[in-house]
Amino acid sequence: MAQAVSPIAPQEQQPNVWHILEISEAIARLRTDAEYGLSSAVAKRLLSEVGANELTGKKSKPWWLKFLLQFNQPLLIILLCAGLVKALTGSLVNAGVIWGVTTTNAIIGFVQESKAEGAIARSSHGHQ
Repeated sequence: MAQAVSPIAPQEQQPNVWHILEISEAIARLRTDAEYGLSSAVAKRLLSEVGANELTGKKSKPWWLKFLLQFNQPLLIILLCAGLVKALTGSLVNAGVIWGVTTTNAIIGFVQESKAEGAIARSSHGHQ
């Protein structure tokens, strides 16, 4: 189990997990005030020692790679292969339908993933 570490309280007073503590106990262990929070001096010291309290995002993949990764699903790979077999056996209409369905599925997945990533990015920028 990961240990929550406070740069304020000594190591021997650190709980293993902060979420199980009563609020008053967490405040006491952090040596802070429930109404006013950290003092400006402590906040500045912590900011310089441990950095800002923010999530770091992972580097985004190029759009074309995100689109191609939509085809990286077992069922879609089987359908693409089935379309290839149909094309090789002369059933071009069937092959076109199969490839059209798989491409439509990939487009829908790509658009949904892009919208979700955009929403996450907007929410993370809005809460700074």
